[in-house]
Amino acid sequence: MSRSNPEKIKPQSAQEVALIYCEGKKTEQALLKRFRTLYSVKTGLSARIYPGIGGAPLSMVQKALRVPGAFNQRVVFCDGDSGSSELKKAQALASSQNVFLIVNRPCIEAVILAILSPQKDNFSSKKTKELKTLLTTLLNGTDLALFLQKKMTRKQIEAQRKTISSLNAILSLLENQGK
Repeated sequence: MSRSNPEKIKPQSAQEVALIYCEGKKTEQALLKRFRTLYSVKTGLSARIYPGIGGAPLSMVQKALRVPGAFNQRVVFCDGDSGSSELKKAQALASSQNVFLIVNRPCIEAVILAILSPQKDNFSSKKTKELKTLLTTLLNGTDLALFLQKKMTRKQIEAQRKTISSLNAILSLLENQGK
């Protein structure tokens, strides 16, 4: 552990290396880094988070396949707010190339809000634009990564794990329980 950051752990030699290709550089990357801090310590898994620049699920799978490196697993962590035909194409390509596709429905903001404010609302029924506004309001000008580090606990995450399939899938991966 580090004196300045009690959550920082010395690097361990990883037995497996997973690429997690995510949709955005801010929201998804901040959330995945928080999950990695809480869940992948001493698991033998090194999770490399590679932020994309948005895009549809199909193009994200294609881009994840082009990332160089010797990865035991390739994972695409994306939003499910695109059309169903787009998702089917992405699932078909991911399946044929041994890429694990994790889809957040409708978007990552719904997952974050469900973890931080579980009693407030059914976030999965709202539109992405509305969810982004709700998250911005909740942050109140605070940097998302810092906010998640201070406010999002393992207990809160575990409370939502059984009800949000994409959350359970990414956490199981980080715990090195496989697909």
